[in-house]
Amino acid sequence: MDQTLYEASHAGNMLLLSRRNTNGGGGQRDVCFLNKTCFAELRNQGGFTPMHIASANGYLDIVKENLCRFGAAVCHLRGGKRDLTPLHCAAICGRVEILKEIISACPESLEDVTLSGETAFHLAAKNNRVEAIHVLVELTVDSPMITVDMKRKILNMKNVTGNSVLHVAITERRHEVVRCLVGSGVTELNDVNECGLTALDLVLRLPKISKSSYAEDKKAEDVLRSGGALRGRDLAAVNWLYMPSKAEARRSGLRKRVTRLGQLSIVY
Repeated sequence: MDQTLYEASHAGNMLLLSRRNTNGGGGQRDVCFLNKTCFAELRNQGGFTPMHIASANGYLDIVKENLCRFGAAVCHLRGGKRDLTPLHCAAICGRVEILKEIISACPESLEDVTLSGETAFHLAAKNNRVEAIHVLVELTVDSPMITVDMKRKILNMKNVTGNSVLHVAITERRHEVVRCLVGSGVTELNDVNECGLTALDLVLRLPKISKSSYAEDKKAEDVLRSGGALRGRDLAAVNWLYMPSKAEARRSGLRKRVTRLGQLSIVY
């Protein structure tokens, strides 16, 4: 029975799911087995479930069937050596309709990361899936089910090397992705990676391969600067300028203590 669903996942053919039922002889038993959650977790030799396979291939009907039968839990299933989820597979392959379906059913899947700490955003950017990035950003920013704080968290999550999706997009020269992220309004432009480098630092360090690549890099730099991006060394200066004096810090601390004590006094 498991082979039938794998065949259906590869072929994108929902009729295969009921093939044994129509052939008679134990069909009812097979249908009951299909509805068991444990069946959704059966894996091929690569460690992937039917949901992973269908998501990677863009078979929307199979994905919908998995969600209908097994619920949103299938969106969090891990597969392969990299611990990919179905959403990750869809992002890697640029399957935008699958992204929409999974995120609609399970917005929390946006927080899932691979063994390398990569989100669906990281994976789409690395594989230059521009349309997928646009869809991911749009679904995240516009979703009423995701709080503002969570939107910021998702779009600025870092992988194991401390790189956000913006850092990855710049390093990989995915400049259309950079423009999309900057335009989202929730991407942190001045986050630093493990090396203390901001997005602007990274774009300025890109090797000059050709005149055309240099021109595109310059456009990306302009987009970042227009959004308020700074170099890492400039961030320290900005933080120093806004650092409160000891007197201000003491007053601030006193105000907090007064508030906690519930007194009506106002301290200036």
